[in-house]
Amino acid sequence: MIKKTRNTYSNNSGLKNNRHSRERVNPGRRTDPPAFFLFPPVTGRIKWLSIVIIFFAFLLLSQTSFASEQRIISKININITSVEDKAPWREMAKKLLYIEEGQSFSQNQWEISLKALKDSRQFEGINADIKEGENGKEITLTLKPAKWIEDIRVSGYYPMFEQEVLNAMGIYVGDNYDAEKVATQKDLITSLLESEGFISPKVNIEIEEQSDSNSVILHIQVSKNACYYLKSLTFTGNLIVSESTLKRKMKCWRKTYLIGIYDRFIEKNLKADLITLRDYYRTLGYAEAVLTPAIDINHDTGEVTIIIDVQTGPKYEISFRGNDAISNRTLKEDVVIFDIGNRFDYGIRRSLQQIRARYQEEGYAFASVKVNELPSEIPDEKTRHMEFEITEGTRVRITSISFTGNKKFDNKTLLSYMQSKANGGLLRDDRFDTKKLDDDLRIIKALYFKEGFLGTSLDYNITYNDLKDEATVLIGIVEGVQTMVSEVVFDGNSVLGDLECMDVIQMKPGSLYQKSVLSGDQKKLISLISEKGYPYVRVADKVEFNENNTEARIVYQITEGKNARIGQVIYNGNFKTQKRILERNLGIETGDPFILSKVIEGQRNLQSVGALNTAHVEPVGLEDGAEIIHLVVDVKEKKPYSVSLGGGYESDKGFFVEAGGSNSNLLGLNKTLNATAEYSQIGYVGEMSIIEPRFLGTKTFASLSIFGEEIQEFNQEFGTRSYGVSSGLTRKLRSNIATGLGLKYEHRETFVDDIYEWELQNPELVDEEGSRSIFTVSPYITFDGRNSPIRPQQGYYTNVLADLSKGIDNSLDDFIKYGLDLRYYYTPVRHLTFALTSQNYHINTYGSGVLSPDQLLYLGGTGSVRGFAENLLKYDTDGNAVGGRFTTFSSVEARYEIGWNIETAFFFDAGAVTDHIKEVNSDEIRTSVGVGLRYVSPIGPVGILYGHKLDPREGESSGRFHFSIGYSF
Repeated sequence: MIKKTRNTYSNNSGLKNNRHSRERVNPGRRTDPPAFFLFPPVTGRIKWLSIVIIFFAFLLLSQTSFASEQRIISKININITSVEDKAPWREMAKKLLYIEEGQSFSQNQWEISLKALKDSRQFEGINADIKEGENGKEITLTLKPAKWIEDIRVSGYYPMFEQEVLNAMGIYVGDNYDAEKVATQKDLITSLLESEGFISPKVNIEIEEQSDSNSVILHIQVSKNACYYLKSLTFTGNLIVSESTLKRKMKCWRKTYLIGIYDRFIEKNLKADLITLRDYYRTLGYAEAVLTPAIDINHDTGEVTIIIDVQTGPKYEISFRGNDAISNRTLKEDVVIFDIGNRFDYGIRRSLQQIRARYQEEGYAFASVKVNELPSEIPDEKTRHMEFEITEGTRVRITSISFTGNKKFDNKTLLSYMQSKANGGLLRDDRFDTKKLDDDLRIIKALYFKEGFLGTSLDYNITYNDLKDEATVLIGIVEGVQTMVSEVVFDGNSVLGDLECMDVIQMKPGSLYQKSVLSGDQKKLISLISEKGYPYVRVADKVEFNENNTEARIVYQITEGKNARIGQVIYNGNFKTQKRILERNLGIETGDPFILSKVIEGQRNLQSVGALNTAHVEPVGLEDGAEIIHLVVDVKEKKPYSVSLGGGYESDKGFFVEAGGSNSNLLGLNKTLNATAEYSQIGYVGEMSIIEPRFLGTKTFASLSIFGEEIQEFNQEFGTRSYGVSSGLTRKLRSNIATGLGLKYEHRETFVDDIYEWELQNPELVDEEGSRSIFTVSPYITFDGRNSPIRPQQGYYTNVLADLSKGIDNSLDDFIKYGLDLRYYYTPVRHLTFALTSQNYHINTYGSGVLSPDQLLYLGGTGSVRGFAENLLKYDTDGNAVGGRFTTFSSVEARYEIGWNIETAFFFDAGAVTDHIKEVNSDEIRTSVGVGLRYVSPIGPVGILYGHKLDPREGESSGRFHFSIGYSF
């Protein structure tokens, strides 16, 4: 038998079983000695020597590692693949690196460099290799320049919009080209088409490589094939509403009557229809109505059969009892079961809460509300009669509000901040509402905080009279002490002086201490210092109070961080827009101090460039704390080319056709070239213009046009042929104020139907030549406060203008025309808009005083006083239009939207044409009233109106129809 023993070790002896060092042996417990006792015991001197040796060994290893990282970078090789001209890519990559040859290698700087190469989005393949050479580290970078998606062209998308297809995709113009990601777009587009009701659509994507640039064009061909259509729609369980009524409310059913691809069945339309039907049942009283569809789709034939099971649930009838102060009609607004339903009586509970809250607001502090379900009068009738039983109690009014403990503010001042009022009359609301009173206390506490009382506390006590219809409110205030700022210290600022820092903050020595202001001052200091090129600045605040909290010493600890400058500015996505246009709008160059606010301003300027859809500026190196920060500017361009073709009928010009085309990024300069032409029953007009949105680099909008036209307006015995050139400058002074100047040189020729009659009526013009040259200067200022220029419903519009005209070779065009156009829009209730206008124009001649008839002013017709033929508000004995040197026109129009984007219009118009404002009298003013119907399309309203003359003269018609595109005003 072998006896096992356990040895123990002592610090100073080799004796075994020393009772002071003996350990108890427990079964199953490991009894190995500690790690530092795995070798025989040594003397204290040897132990300390071992510790010293180990320390120096660790130090040597760390120094070796540090030396390894600090080895010199002997060479950086940058290899560019896949492109012929490698030099610009190599130079760009070199500037993006935060390491240089001859410098010590830093792992952190190396990682930042790799990140900068990636974030620049210029390279799709980045391979790095680091080797230890004789003279240091040799770094080799192999970079493959990225390809870009220059354009995405979609065909075969009708009847959908091209933008719908583009929105469904996960790639955009201006993105890096990734073949694998492009391949996945087929599934995304296919899913879109299937959700739009097409059967087994096919999508093909072809890649067109651009030889002159490192980009590709994606050609997406969509083959929609056949579509699903609704063959039959039936309802089950519907015992309340006829099936035909329900179908008429369903969009997917109405589409079955539209022959062609518009009648395709789209499941999301069915889901929307089910919500419409559910809401309809709720309006009928069936708050628990549930509609469950069963859809059977034949994928071979495309036939869709739908059976909708309708479970109406009980019909709810609502009544009130005990309410004397608040009417049933008002309380019904708080019953929400017909809005949100009543599953599990949730709507009833919400309604109870709403009714209680209303009584509380009305001053009935002790009101109680409960709901009773009354038995049905007819057995087995599926009706729930819900009666809200209200015990109103008495309405409590506040008879007095008093304060205790307030020294800083008197009672009158505190009462002026409160919503709760006492002893109200016709103009003051003295209803007692605890919620309102709680809000009042928060307001008063904030008032004290603003005045430096940091420890203010408030409470209130309510005392009711015996009838509990009157309440007195006593508000107890413990103000505490007022804290003033005794000193402000700026610690660590070397970029700015203390005086400059002091100027920017709000809390200065001697001012009230307000904790809420502290963070604002901190942000102001950060902003001020960062504007000097220190984006990493940090400001911490520390507040020291004296013993009784009457003084506060504020210390701002400023850590300025590194001074940062702009490195490379890289532009991505500008395939058509010239780089210098982007540089001019960004306003930041290499070497500039990095100022975040300037970067944000530059991004905002780029976003306003008309040739761009979006613009985003990403700082590279900022989040890594780099001293050199590169800017990557990603822009997405608009498609520059557009064409239009249209036609129609308008009362002021008859039948017309028009065509136009534009290039919104001419030569990549962010200039717009427009060309338009129109031919109508009154003549033709053609114009070509160039528009510059940033004239001479400023925020001035400029245009230059050449035009030609031949016009003879309805009911005028003369017409004009003219051609010339015009230019205009417009500058926005504010968001709603713009001023401008127009210049026009025009060669004009007047022609008449009957030259003999013309000479008899205008003898002073017989000796004048038939053609004239005219120069016009037109300054104006516009105030536009409308909520929409296409369909205004609120706001105002004012235009003040003047035309200074000079005939170069005659005196028929020597005049000054003044104009004032006032408009106002007001929507008092939803769907109803009142529109008002007053337009006045006056011509003063100079020189000979003779004015050509084609320069006179005319009224009547679609654009002015409706009910009269075009230009025939005033006419001669032969029925020809008569113009004047002064016109005034006013109108009031009520526009009411009846649904389906259709609105009705009721109007009253009044106007007069005279030679002077003093000649305007009741005989000259002509008036009309009328009614109209307009369809409001996304590009504006199209309508038909009828105007009825209020004072028709002998031989005149009683009124006239007008067809118009757009609003008259």
